[in-house]
Amino acid sequence: MEADLLAAVAQEVEPLLGDEGRLLSVPSCLSTNNLVRDFVLGGQAPPIVIAVTAEQTGGRGRRGRVWFQQPGKDI
Repeated sequence: MEADLLAAVAQEVEPLLGDEGRLLSVPSCLSTNNLVRDFVLGGQAPPIVIAVTAEQTGGRGRRGRVWFQQPGKDI
C-alpha cells in the first residue's frame, strides 16, 4: 500500500516539476528535512526539491516540537 501511495504522489507531482525540480520519494526516512538537506549538500540540486515518505521516524516540527506522523497515512 505504501508503495502505491508514493507512486500515486509521484505521478501527480513529477509532471509539475518539469526540469526545474526533483521529487525524492522513499518508503521511510528519519526526516524529510534531512533527506532534502543531504541531497542538496550532495551538489547539483535543482531549484525545487520535494521529499515525500510513507514513514518518518524522527521528524521535527517548528520551534523544536516533535513531529509525529502515522505510517502510511500522513505524507
